[in-house]
Amino acid sequence: MGDVSRLPTGRRLMSNETPEYTYGVKEEQFRGEENLFTKITQSMRTATERRTYQPYFQALQQTKQGSFMSALSGKLGTTQSGKSLGFAGSGAGESIQSNLEMGYANEIMGIEESIQDKQERASSLIDDVIAQNKSTALQLKQIEAM
Repeated sequence: MGDVSRLPTGRRLMSNETPEYTYGVKEEQFRGEENLFTKITQSMRTATERRTYQPYFQALQQTKQGSFMSALSGKLGTTQSGKSLGFAGSGAGESIQSNLEMGYANEIMGIEESIQDKQERASSLIDDVIAQNKSTALQLKQIEAM
């Protein structure tokens, strides 16, 4: 990777580390005060990506799926006492299966919503850092104008 710029402090930035990418503000807005700005780290950016949470999702999905399959095989066709459930074609088994499927689907949706919430919070954090850095740049500009 080649250098694309230098900060006023002399620190060199690599091409994927431009001031706008790293801080959310343009280089000229630093006004020699890079240390007053908060960096947007790679881990902050990674937290906004769905693929970051895929292993978490898969682990929970497998656990829920195992529970679902166990409940499904244990509930269909028998009552709690182990006797046959209803008459053939009565629909009682289908109702139980449908309820189990709905429960499983709701659990999976809950996991997905949790992941989306984490992504949104990470994105919001980056937005807050950018807003703070822009505010800092504005304050530096106002001080310079005095």
